[in-house]
Amino acid sequence: RFTRRFERMVFDDSMQQTIAAAAEKHNISWHQAARIEYAMLERYDRFRGPLRNIRWIGVDEICFGKMNNMYTIVSDLEKGAVIGVADGHQTISLDAFFKAAGPAFCQSVEVVCMDMWKAFRASVASFCKNAKIIFDKFHLIRHLNEAIDEIRRREFFRQGGEKRDLVRGKRW
Repeated sequence: RFTRRFERMVFDDSMQQTIAAAAEKHNISWHQAARIEYAMLERYDRFRGPLRNIRWIGVDEICFGKMNNMYTIVSDLEKGAVIGVADGHQTISLDAFFKAAGPAFCQSVEVVCMDMWKAFRASVASFCKNAKIIFDKFHLIRHLNEAIDEIRRREFFRQGGEKRDLVRGKRW
């Protein structure tokens, strides 16, 4: 058992660095530091109150270890704070967050930034009808690069013979 002040110090340190570093700094085990962090996050979630004045949200998935260990993270983009974590990365995962947040929250959301995952788009479209969907630039850039590579491949095979030998092994 630890005092709340000590738990707060460990939690603050674990937010700024790894759990292992926070545990070493406070001379406790990694498991104790992880339990403190988990308990503080649960306490925060229980007592934070309703979500208010949130206009821009970001939705993304995160994987811990294996692909069957996925979570959906919802964050307030203006404040840079995580406002929700849902188990899984399907439509029902984000639906559960929106149902818990309530219709007032969903109506106040103006912009949602996310990747191009169809499950997220479907959930946002059904709950946040006033929100504009913006796709994050990293996914857009990846899709554009894939399209350019496909055009290069087609041109490579279209040229044939002598010209093909000239560009073989050169991507750009």
